[in-house]
Amino acid sequence: MLDGQPVSDIFVSFQPTSDTTADSSQSPGSYGTTESDGRYELEWSDGSGAVPGEHTVVLVYRDPSQIKRKETSSAGSEKSAGFKLPPRARDGSIEFDVPEDGTEEANFEFQSSEMRLPTATRSRKF
Repeated sequence: MLDGQPVSDIFVSFQPTSDTTADSSQSPGSYGTTESDGRYELEWSDGSGAVPGEHTVVLVYRDPSQIKRKETSSAGSEKSAGFKLPPRARDGSIEFDVPEDGTEEANFEFQSSEMRLPTATRSRKF
């Protein structure tokens, strides 16, 4: 959610922390993409959902037009899509504890006021 509104096309990644299990092959990461209502369903290589335990969560906007352009482009150049979420959404600082019996309530709230606008750089030539 951004400013109380759902955000679509957000790639959601749940990666078990090292404390979850000693063997990372037993704790695969899960992923999904938000729909227009902000809901998403996690999946992993052997099923759906996420393994129980503590996870690091990363959320990244995936502009559908950029993905399509990348798939059809033969020039190899791609533009970087702008982010719809503040930096903390993608910096690995969000954690979520998936309960043993699962949950349908893994919600993440952000405010526009958290957004950092890129600073313009200027070169001076004399």
